[in-house]
Amino acid sequence: MLWAHGPAPRPLWTVAARSRGKIAGQSGPGSDIMSIMTTSSHGSVVLMLASLAWAVLMLLLGLGSMVFGVGIVPIPVSAAWFLGLSGVAGGQFVFMVLVADRIVPRAPRSLVGTAELGAFVVFVLGIATVGYLWAMI
Repeated sequence: MLWAHGPAPRPLWTVAARSRGKIAGQSGPGSDIMSIMTTSSHGSVVLMLASLAWAVLMLLLGLGSMVFGVGIVPIPVSAAWFLGLSGVAGGQFVFMVLVADRIVPRAPRSLVGTAELGAFVVFVLGIATVGYLWAMI
């Protein structure tokens, strides 16, 4: 059966099935399971590691802001909580966009796009809320 945008999608169980180190239903260069991760250049690996560090730093600073506040910065406690929420959502967004998309390139775009959009919206709304609460001081 022909679909409007190409061949019919494969059932999930055929995509996930592995046969002798090959991705199910595929042959040729790049179909080996291990070649998915080993074809990356060194620059790509360095970018992924730097992005991972950036995401973890945002996540930890966000959690710290939510739990302990922001120290000597004169903002309300609720603003510090929203600032922390923005840090956590921003860390998740950075991880999804710069690391997870490279590790799992065949993830369903609808699922990936929804998760990335959700994290980005929470990040932007949190920053906007912090700006509003800070302006109310």
